[in-house]
Amino acid sequence: MTPIIPKKLHLIWVGDDKRRPDRWIDSWRTNHPDWSFRLWGNAELESTPWVCSRQIKSLAAAGRWEGVADVMRYEILSKHGGVYVDADSASVRPLDDWLLAAPMFAVWESEEHAPGLVANGFIGAVARHPALIEIIGRIKRLKDPLRMRKPWRLWAKPVAPWKTVGPVLFSQVVRAQPRDQVKILPSALFLPHHFRDMNEDLGKVVYARHFWQTTNSDRGMGAAS
Repeated sequence: MTPIIPKKLHLIWVGDDKRRPDRWIDSWRTNHPDWSFRLWGNAELESTPWVCSRQIKSLAAAGRWEGVADVMRYEILSKHGGVYVDADSASVRPLDDWLLAAPMFAVWESEEHAPGLVANGFIGAVARHPALIEIIGRIKRLKDPLRMRKPWRLWAKPVAPWKTVGPVLFSQVVRAQPRDQVKILPSALFLPHHFRDMNEDLGKVVYARHFWQTTNSDRGMGAAS
C-alpha cells in the first residue's frame, strides 16, 4: 500500500526533563532511521504559537503536563502530519507502510477494559485531518480545560484532562468520522499490556510497548509528560 501519512515521528516531553525516558525515546529513533524525528520539549512549548495557547497555559499552570501534551499532539499533527507516539513507550519494531495508507490511524485503548475508548497515545494522520481540526476547535472553545459543566448544572466541577482534552474527547470525535477517514487498530499492536492487565497480550505483530507512566494519577495511567 502506498503511504499517504508522511514518515515523520513526533514525541513530546514537557515538564520535568529529569524524568525524560531517553532510552525509550531513542528506541523510536533507532528503529526508524529513514523517518524524520522530532522530540518536542519545553523550548518548543514556549516558542510555538499554539492555536489553543490559553488552554495550554492553564493546564501548564496547574502542572497538568499530560493535558498539555494532549493538546500539543493534535496541533503538531494537524500542522505537520506524521505519527505521534507517547514518550513513555518503546518501539519494538519499525512501523510498516500499511499503517500509513489511511488518512488517520489510531488504536483502541483496551477492548476488554475500556471498550469504545480510543487511545490518543499512538496517532498517525495527514496534515489538516478533519478530526484534528474539530478537536482543536473544541479545545479552543473551552473556558477552562480543568472544569466541566453539564447543561443542567449551574456550576462547573473539577475534571481531569483525560476527559476534556485527552482520550475521551479524542474518542468522541474520531469515532464519528467516516470509515474511510480513520482506521482504528486493535490495542495489541501498540498497547499489548494494559495497566489493568496481569499479562501481556502478545500477538504476531507488536509495534510498541507502553509503560503507562505519567506525572499525574487520576486514572492511574496517562501519556508521559
